[in-house]
Amino acid sequence: MPSNIMIVEQPDRALEPQFVQRGEQAVSRFFLGEEGERARRFQDWIGNHSANTVRTYRTQWSNYFAWCEFAGVDPVPASPYQVRAWIDFRKGQTNPVTGKPIAPNTISQGLAALKALHEIEGLQYTNDYPEIKNALGAIRRKSDHVQRQARGLQLEHAYAIRAVAEDARRRARRKRATAADHRRADRALVDVAIVFLARDCLLRRSETAALRWSDFEEQSDGSGRILIRKSKTDQEGKGQVRFVSRATVEALKRIRPKGADPEASIFGLSSSTIGARVKRACERGGLGEAFSGHSCRRGMAQDLAAKSFNTAEIADAGGWASEGMVVLYTRHEEAGRGAVARFHEGLGPSER
Repeated sequence: MPSNIMIVEQPDRALEPQFVQRGEQAVSRFFLGEEGERARRFQDWIGNHSANTVRTYRTQWSNYFAWCEFAGVDPVPASPYQVRAWIDFRKGQTNPVTGKPIAPNTISQGLAALKALHEIEGLQYTNDYPEIKNALGAIRRKSDHVQRQARGLQLEHAYAIRAVAEDARRRARRKRATAADHRRADRALVDVAIVFLARDCLLRRSETAALRWSDFEEQSDGSGRILIRKSKTDQEGKGQVRFVSRATVEALKRIRPKGADPEASIFGLSSSTIGARVKRACERGGLGEAFSGHSCRRGMAQDLAAKSFNTAEIADAGGWASEGMVVLYTRHEEAGRGAVARFHEGLGPSER
């Protein structure tokens, strides 16, 4: 990589809407402007990554390509000084939804997207250059941003959602029950099945949406098994079988249509709709608004950590490629059994 320092005039932030649109067009021209090896490599890359990753990286590439056009530099190969200049631009941008400065994690995400861009092109690239690491480190030190995760949907929360469903069923069984009562009861039963299954199997929203009835198998002891055909960390589709509790098996049997097509979707919902259903079910259960489609997965990880399962076991159960996210999800549970917590447990009543 070249070693000269790069100084560029940054784009006017008032023009960011046009700036982003220009970047999207530049990305399309770069990858799909003409048939050939580059377009084939891009399509291969798309096939090996989740739709969410593709969408996220394309957003980052759009910003980067537009900046490159303004700076008058080629997107690849990128020198560390070129990347640092882009980081300097990014740190001055604001989140279009919140109006707050771009979070350090979003900039880190952009660096990961740059690495992927170079990999698609067959070029060597690393974010380990001091120029890049120092720029990102400076942003993190100045930022008061703490990554906020959706609240974990733990077992007690799942029970609250099931209680709402049972109440809806009782209302639907009344003599004066209306068609709306029956619809609410049916919807609540589906919500319970989504929540309990997503928790048992630590499912991502996309994995929950992709499940078919042929993936589910009840066992002789009343428990069940679910085949996860493909996931974010299993793009080759090797599959993984996960345990389903008796309570969840019963929840699934309640919503399974008679004579259901084995290849039919279990829930018949999109990934985003499943997320919205989980959030709304939590609100109806009086649990608040801090939940999302990721809450079931996180909540089960927290419940497992509270029962002293280690991060490696939890990562394996949830199909995480590394233990990093498990550590983040379960940090409160880990603190509760850490050295200071154990110290205070050993004190007498008068010492606490």
